[in-house]
Amino acid sequence: MIRALLSLAVLAVVAWAVTSVPLGSRTLWGHLSAIWSTPEAKEMQAGIKEAAEPAIEKVRRGAEAGLKAAKEPAPDAATLPHAEAMPDATQLWRAAQDAGERGRHGEAAALAERAFAADTSLAAAAMFAVVSYCKAEQKIGARRMAKELGATARKTAAVACSAKGIALDGR
Repeated sequence: MIRALLSLAVLAVVAWAVTSVPLGSRTLWGHLSAIWSTPEAKEMQAGIKEAAEPAIEKVRRGAEAGLKAAKEPAPDAATLPHAEAMPDATQLWRAAQDAGERGRHGEAAALAERAFAADTSLAAAAMFAVVSYCKAEQKIGARRMAKELGATARKTAAVACSAKGIALDGR
């Protein structure tokens, strides 16, 4: 609190000095105003405005589009293009997990791969497919699905597969 009051007091003193204390024929504010009104400074202002206009227009269009989208009602889930694929992908994913729990790793891998193909947002299905292919000792399937994984998930899958002697990088 004291620090804020001190900062405010210093700011007030600086503002007073800038506008009241003469530095030659003008105050500091007067000098800055005179500099800013020179033809060179006006040319610079026009150049900055000209360069910034496309960016400002782009931001304006984006804001307008965002406001327009916010005012529109959300689409009904049944009208979304992937609405029919979602239950199927989810069912495949659950079936893959069930097969994996029962030790049927080849079947689990194939089901998880189909679930990922139906809905690529199921990244866990791709990871599960790789690990299941490794458990079933199916190198080709494991390597094919490993290509779908991000770098971090690929490293995790590689550790799991190395226990079965399968290198995901093809070596």
